[in-house]
Amino acid sequence: MSSVFRGFKSLKYPVFTVITPQTGLQFDVRGLNVSEVDKLKHSMVTPSKATEILNRTIWESLDGKPEHITKYEDFLKNVTTVDREALVYASYVTTFGDKRDLVIECRNPRCAKSDKTTVLLSKMFNIVPYPNSSSFKTSYKMASSIDKTNNDPSLDNIINREEMVVNNTKKNKVKFVEEPKSEDIESVNKNEKEIEEPVIEDIISKRIEIQLPSSDQIYIILKQPTLYDLERMNRTLPFNKTEEIAIASEILMIDRIEERYNTSKQIDMVLDAPEVIIEAYNTLPAGDRQIIYTTFNEEFGKYGMSLKSDWVCKNCGEKDTIEVDITSYFFRMVMQS
Repeated sequence: MSSVFRGFKSLKYPVFTVITPQTGLQFDVRGLNVSEVDKLKHSMVTPSKATEILNRTIWESLDGKPEHITKYEDFLKNVTTVDREALVYASYVTTFGDKRDLVIECRNPRCAKSDKTTVLLSKMFNIVPYPNSSSFKTSYKMASSIDKTNNDPSLDNIINREEMVVNNTKKNKVKFVEEPKSEDIESVNKNEKEIEEPVIEDIISKRIEIQLPSSDQIYIILKQPTLYDLERMNRTLPFNKTEEIAIASEILMIDRIEERYNTSKQIDMVLDAPEVIIEAYNTLPAGDRQIIYTTFNEEFGKYGMSLKSDWVCKNCGEKDTIEVDITSYFFRMVMQS
């Protein structure tokens, strides 16, 4: 007998807990349903539209999130573009499963044969967390205390090393009962200089200033872009062509461009609107682009997650590294489903 559908009482979605590598926030991501996958599939009209729908879909699939993130705008402002890759990974695994069939072509030109191999994404998962993120350390310690099998030796070493520094700093604080001698003061000062407490810095508020070699008055201020920055860029400049998307991804890391009076700190001009930054960026000498990119990668870009695995060609024995772009594979599975 037919009746009104009010939802399944016994239906449970798989949930994956992930700690974002740059901001250290803990989220519980559930698998997507048929309706959500179809919505993503039909959003593939323009890159900007796909980005917006993907962000919204991830937000709506969160079963657990930090207390200070209560609405969608909070989510956009507190999650970086790199953090989203970890959330996409969690969504992929809970929706499409951990196992993936890959076709790898040998890079040895004398061989160049293709081979089909099956991998587990969870075994390929690698993470390089932003080292100054106190949130990441707290979330990781909480998660690992609940499930010891999730411990990562490299992360344990980072946390243990920093805690040792803090403890040693506290031990080297000397209190004098009598009037101290000058040599005692010098000894204590030397110890305190050698052992410094780690600086806690939020990667979202972090800014790196570059003085361009082409002009001692032009400064590029870099940042780690958030999902809010990405959506703002797409609303302002809805790029669709490949070359437009490429230049947009480059200037997304620029917080602003300043031109200052001679060598003083007095600012003559500030450019912070996306469309104006692009216009100014395109006039810079080509060599400045590499300096900007290298600096960004050193300060921000090297922190994040990746899916990598070693591979050996069965035909010739050539060694290679398999690397999976999780966002591309996610959309590929969406289109195939």
